[in-house]
Amino acid sequence: MVANANSIAVRRNIDVFVIPETTKGALVVPAAGNYIIPVGMPELNQTPSYTESDEIQNSRDTLDRFQDRMSAGTWSMSVYCRPSGTAGTAPMEKTLLLSHYGAETVSASTSVTYSQAIEKPSFSIWVRIDHTMRFCAGATVSDLKISPSTKGALQFDFSGGFMTSGVVGTQDLSAAIVALDTTFTPDDASCYSVGGLVEFYDVSADTVDDNSGAGYAITGVNTTTNVVTTSAIASAFDVDDMVRPFLPTGTKVGTPIENRKATTQINSISTNVRKFDISVNDPCAYQDDEMTTSGAVEDYVPDRRKIDGTISLVMRKNDAKYFVDNLDDGALVPLTLVVGDAAGSIVTITMPQSALDVPSTVDSAPTVGLDMPFTSLGNAGEDSMTITFT
Repeated sequence: MVANANSIAVRRNIDVFVIPETTKGALVVPAAGNYIIPVGMPELNQTPSYTESDEIQNSRDTLDRFQDRMSAGTWSMSVYCRPSGTAGTAPMEKTLLLSHYGAETVSASTSVTYSQAIEKPSFSIWVRIDHTMRFCAGATVSDLKISPSTKGALQFDFSGGFMTSGVVGTQDLSAAIVALDTTFTPDDASCYSVGGLVEFYDVSADTVDDNSGAGYAITGVNTTTNVVTTSAIASAFDVDDMVRPFLPTGTKVGTPIENRKATTQINSISTNVRKFDISVNDPCAYQDDEMTTSGAVEDYVPDRRKIDGTISLVMRKNDAKYFVDNLDDGALVPLTLVVGDAAGSIVTITMPQSALDVPSTVDSAPTVGLDMPFTSLGNAGEDSMTITFT
């Protein structure tokens, strides 16, 4: 299908891929199994800052400003938790969980557990929004929010930072391509970044050359000559044929878990709750203040994590104990959230040592509610929370 000139992006036409990196910040191209189905719009932003000139000139205007070295970018993405449906096989969001927690343990045909580690691995993100694609490298997860309820599906809200980013647009060709050319000339070369992947669309024949399903990697962009360099292009194309973003066809994994299948335990006792909000802040400090030859952020250091949240419940007769027990600062209790009831599609979130605050009463007419904030702590270290799929 041929897009209208300067067409508007359509929200429903979004593809997301998340791929583990071997080396921090080294962009990795996507494969079918790296596909992620987002909930709502994923965001990926990296905006330069500027410093205004301090030169003294006979004007009240600011006459100049200087672009600062590019700081780390930010991204956010929400997904429904999608277990594979097979015990011992990782869920759709495996790469995001691995980056957030640091360790993945697979027990064949039994379970996949994400547990905490000192180091946090990085990943690459590719987001195609209709006719335009954004990609980034050196991404990590800093925050995870989980808020199950009695409706909908279990949702994970991820966000974090990344090192570098680029763009791939859709443009008509302004010069013909001869088979095996290693460059192409679009209407505007500034719509493309090194590292991006493209395919070529023959408008009259309605055919696509996507380099046998691998895409063509961009290795150079010259905005002065308007020429983009890539690997040898297999087919010939005419002026006004199109060059556009390439991504593989993603493979869907699993099925979202419904929130109605959630159960909770407080101090190993099954407890009915209205809300179980969990917030995991496990940040990476990107080294924005280093002067680098690349002009970009090249490293990050994992910082101290913090896990807290709030449990809300209807106030029952036996709940008076929380006003007494929670006064004891040394009273640490396990908290557990289990969602799902079918083998291969069960997720268990465990916080073995959680300090519950004294609850606050809440008017929830015709009943009275209790809100209990909590903080989850480690014991030996790197053991304050796990997520297990069984």
